[in-house]
Amino acid sequence: MSRTKEEIQELVYKYQPDIDRLKKMLLNIHAVASIRFWYWRLGNFVKSPHIHEDLMMMDALTTSIVMSYGRLFGSGNGSTKLSNKIIPPSFKLVHQHIIDLRNTKYAHHDGHESIESNMEIDIQGECINVIPNLEILICFGAPKEWGPLFEWLDTYMHETIKIQLSLLTEKTGIEWNMPNGDAPRWI
Repeated sequence: MSRTKEEIQELVYKYQPDIDRLKKMLLNIHAVASIRFWYWRLGNFVKSPHIHEDLMMMDALTTSIVMSYGRLFGSGNGSTKLSNKIIPPSFKLVHQHIIDLRNTKYAHHDGHESIESNMEIDIQGECINVIPNLEILICFGAPKEWGPLFEWLDTYMHETIKIQLSLLTEKTGIEWNMPNGDAPRWI
């Protein structure tokens, strides 16, 4: 049965809170897809002759992963906040490690063990030279233990979307679907 534009607008208005929730979940789906892509890039990283650039790129990918993952479980207005309670016991330690990494290294520079900032002060006559010394511990490639957590989270998010679509179908009496395509090569 075909519906008029007015009927569709009424339907959208009536079920706006459910539709808004679905929109926020879609932002989470996008975040998880991005996390998986960055993780794939990190896991397939090939060292080049430019080691400094390589290290900066690995740090950029890791930062992107950690910050996006943490945002899924943090407060904000744009997407649905995920509860730490959804994490299966087998992934709790890895989950907490990523959240701690976000909070202590990337979001707040709160004394994470993998980064230490020092400086030397060198006095030369009437001039003082500050010599920065930054020591960074970096993982070359992708931490293997993160992959299964991200796979689980991807599945969880897609199942959550399916549940939301089923609820909208039940409430409206009209079937709600989302197109599915082939998974990208990095998944």
